[in-house]
Amino acid sequence: MDIEWAEVEALMERIMWALNNVTRALFEIDSASLVNRINSRREDISIFGFRLKEIFGLLESFIDFKIDWVACLSN
Repeated sequence: MDIEWAEVEALMERIMWALNNVTRALFEIDSASLVNRINSRREDISIFGFRLKEIFGLLESFIDFKIDWVACLSN
């Protein structure tokens, strides 16, 4: 779970930066489980789920956005 927390915090930083600069965004993450959790948007009552809900709120500020999984070898 520590790796997913690091990934979600990094995603939050990227979203915050992008909000000031762009209206359409593509976010690439190398954690397949995190991408699946974000794209499914299932209700999660854990602390981690609360953080994801904050991310969902920020993503609504974009005209268009996409979150994709990429292999870490391609970074």
